[in-house]
Amino acid sequence: MITDSGIRFAPVENSYRDCRLALRILSVILRSGEARSRHRAPPLLVNRAVSVMNVVCDRVTSERRLEPASPNGLSASWREGDVARWVDVEAPTPEGLRRLLATLDLHPLIVERCLEPGQGSRVGTYEKSLLVEFPVGSLANGGESTEVSILCFPTMLVTIHGNAMPRLAAFAAELTRDARLCTARVPGLLYELFDRLIDFEAQEYLTVRKRASELEDLIDEDPSGAEVGDIVALRQSVRRLADLIEDQSYCVQNLQATKSQAFELDDEREYFAVLAGSFTGGSRLLTRLEERMRDVYERHQVNLQETTSSRLRILTVLSAVYLPATLVAAIYGMNFDNIPAIQWDYGYGAVMAIMLVIVVGQLLFFSWRGWFN
Repeated sequence: MITDSGIRFAPVENSYRDCRLALRILSVILRSGEARSRHRAPPLLVNRAVSVMNVVCDRVTSERRLEPASPNGLSASWREGDVARWVDVEAPTPEGLRRLLATLDLHPLIVERCLEPGQGSRVGTYEKSLLVEFPVGSLANGGESTEVSILCFPTMLVTIHGNAMPRLAAFAAELTRDARLCTARVPGLLYELFDRLIDFEAQEYLTVRKRASELEDLIDEDPSGAEVGDIVALRQSVRRLADLIEDQSYCVQNLQATKSQAFELDDEREYFAVLAGSFTGGSRLLTRLEERMRDVYERHQVNLQETTSSRLRILTVLSAVYLPATLVAAIYGMNFDNIPAIQWDYGYGAVMAIMLVIVVGQLLFFSWRGWFN
């Protein structure tokens, strides 16, 4: 204890009582802070000695909303429980992810696939579980796409992704406050998840379309103002976005045709049909955008060709203009004694006047014919 006179030791019973009081206060503070924190549960420490893996768990209520649930009781029994649950795994390490998946009693091929992501989009059915490798991308990261591993069980959905995805956190926050799922089942939760990710790709499409329109306006105003590097980069973004939409459409269509105990579409079949239709419309829009970018690129190439042709035309005209003068200079540069006007006092001036008349006359003629326009 610190006093005005210095430091002294308090009696043991007082220190013990103060310590218990401090612990109780700290416990209350922690509980209140957790209640005021974000709707989702705190991260689960998978391996304290190596790293921290963020595991967040929510369960679907009877009102078709999400509420936080502790991931500490994660087990294989959740696969066929009484309520649907969503377990989100962020930034997993191989050791931590292997340990987490071991609690779910999964097929070895699923574990291998989750430990080695980035092998392309796919939908695989294994006994009482379903694995979906759903691609997502962002133009902010150079347009490179990554896969989110999604494990579907009768009453549990597990999403695994290597990097933080704010769109998933925002999606869960909306379902906690105002939004509701179409159904209180895992297929309904997966549909809403796909719908949110596809909405994000739609925003990417609008961004690319806006940049394409700006390039078109720039070429209309100043054909030489657009850089070929910008056009090529934008074409690559459109192509990557088109590939991403195709992969996502592949996943949704395969889910519609999948017959598995882990994923049975009931009332959600209509929603997935609408989702598949949106991919068809999106592919049509991207095809049109690709055609627009092809036109922009071709217009830029035509402009470059016209600029090059104009410069070559001017060089050709100048060569034709000075060719007669060059011929006269070459003739009078020969080593002969009897060249006309070589001994004439006014020969140099007369030859220069003739050359000047020829050059000026040709310039006027080509200008009259519009070769300099």
